Amino acid sequence: MDYDLKSYYQTCFEIEATYLLYFHALGIAIVLFIDNQQSLRPQRKIRALSFIEEAEIHFESIKNAWN
Repeated sequence: MDYDLKSYYQTCFEIEATYLLYFHALGIAIVLFIDNQQSLRPQRKIRALSFIEEAEIHFESIKNAWN
């Protein structure tokens, strides 16, 4: 594969993965905000934070796949 084409696809893939991570984190932040407003169980906050950690791990694995 041509280097420029590979670089282009890598950049597009990283941008897409970054946006997916940010939207995932934004969704979790909204859930946490609603949790705080409604005083729901703390287990949901722990679960939400684990989703954020999982998204970060997934993003790192995507970044490492291209290197």
